[in-house]
Amino acid sequence: MPTLIPNKSVLLIALLLWYGAGFLGAQYTTETVQSEWYQAIKPILTPPSSVFPIVWSILYALIAISFWFAWNPASSSQRAKLLTWFGINLIANATWTFFYFSLRSPLAGLIDIILIDISGLMMIHYTSQLSKPAQYLLYPYAVWLAFATLLNVLSL
Repeated sequence: MPTLIPNKSVLLIALLLWYGAGFLGAQYTTETVQSEWYQAIKPILTPPSSVFPIVWSILYALIAISFWFAWNPASSSQRAKLLTWFGINLIANATWTFFYFSLRSPLAGLIDIILIDISGLMMIHYTSQLSKPAQYLLYPYAVWLAFATLLNVLSL
């Protein structure tokens, strides 16, 4: 079935959305990471601050490419599911830093990260039906989410 959006456009849009969400999320962390509040609750397992932009930059690229690989062979109904789960994940991912850092609420962050975890697993589930490379590209994200969830729990 032909698509209204050329393949390269889908990849570009996915990259712009994920990196845009990352940029928005970063706006809430810059000052708070250095605050006494965060230093008091920061788990000992937390990597240095310089690690996060590197890891997230790689993960955002992997997520966008995964979406693109899954989009290509998907039918209209499958694309709706992809858009739903990737969209929920995108929004929840972008809002986590607001809840955790701006509101200074690890509990709100935990609720949000559980939604990120669930939607991330659903992304893996739906991409597995469409493209094995798309599925495999999400595994590093799942591992990082498990670690991020642990850090969030330890900061409560």
